Amino acid sequence: MGQSEKSSAKYLKLKQEHTRAFAELNVAQNKISDLKGLLQVSSLINSSIDSHELLETIVSQARSVLQAEGAALLIYHPINKSLMYEAIVTENKVMEDPGLKMASRESLPGWVAEHQAPVYVADIDNDSRFENLPHQDLGLEVRSILVVPMLFQGKLLGVLEAVNPSLKRFIVDEALELFGFFANQAASAISNAKLFGDFKDLFVNTVRSLSHALEAKDEYTSGHAHRVAAFSIGLAKEMGMSLKDIENVELSALLHDIGKIGVPEGILTKPAKVTEAEFEEIKKHPVHGFKILEPLEHLEEVLPGIMHHHERWDGKGYPDGLKGGDIPLAARIVCVADAFDAMTSTRPYRKALPDDEALKRLKESSGTQFDPDVVDACFRAYEKGLLVTTNKDDENAA
Repeated sequence: MGQSEKSSAKYLKLKQEHTRAFAELNVAQNKISDLKGLLQVSSLINSSIDSHELLETIVSQARSVLQAEGAALLIYHPINKSLMYEAIVTENKVMEDPGLKMASRESLPGWVAEHQAPVYVADIDNDSRFENLPHQDLGLEVRSILVVPMLFQGKLLGVLEAVNPSLKRFIVDEALELFGFFANQAASAISNAKLFGDFKDLFVNTVRSLSHALEAKDEYTSGHAHRVAAFSIGLAKEMGMSLKDIENVELSALLHDIGKIGVPEGILTKPAKVTEAEFEEIKKHPVHGFKILEPLEHLEEVLPGIMHHHERWDGKGYPDGLKGGDIPLAARIVCVADAFDAMTSTRPYRKALPDDEALKRLKESSGTQFDPDVVDACFRAYEKGLLVTTNKDDENAA
């Protein structure tokens, strides 16, 4: 072999090595990109609290991980050993309330749940291993599907599907491993969200019990906080508030009078109108309530509604004389709900007003004592049956 031929062969070998090295580098870069994506997904998922939002986030990101045309999440119900679709995303669309049940052992997701093992079906039309493959359930033409179990601490929480995934950059085993890792991260987030939800329910029930205990001392105010909370929820919904803000309004209403624990009982239960000096003592209850609850960090977003529910739209309220939009919205809502319940409830010094008279008085004080928008929402909510005032005297007599 001549010198020229040797040089040419050496050059060709070097070129092949460079090409292979470049290809390997490209694969490595893709894997690094996938890992970064998964870390971002994990961070995003674990920062979420709202369960509905969390499931939608998981499914949307599941679709992105494998560049799939669609993705779905099914929750496992151990009592009847069935799976229920909870979220489906196709072409950046979220299908609201899928409501699709799938029997445990008759389907590919059911098999994955039962065996807790991942499966990839490359060609659904020519794969006879599984029955009831989801051709129609996901709202798109299913050609291939990758399904993995969602496990947390060895316990099955559900199943995650990627429909028509793009596996150009993966071998199948890598895709299963990648998607399985993602599914387990999602299972961890779902478990954490459930624990948070359980804690939140326990906390709210504790607040309600505390409210009942405080009101039990006075037959005339028994049930007041719970009615104000129910009215406040109706107003908040009518005003288009978010679920989280509605929950904060509910807690503000349930606890709005907790500061009265610092007011002498003889004043609170006096069977006649209070004197000016006694009223000055009563006016301290929002500040008392704030100080009682301030150490509880979980009530941080609730405190403004408690502190300022006796402020007036015209700035002549208490304790800080806030005016108009400077008054927290939760406080403005509780203020109207509180007044409505007070007027439509019997007190030692007067009988309950009819609902229409109470609404009339709210309207008359709209723009002075009350936020006009909240008063308008009160009228709309009442017409929709969201402000129920019946049988309160029966409750008080019980």
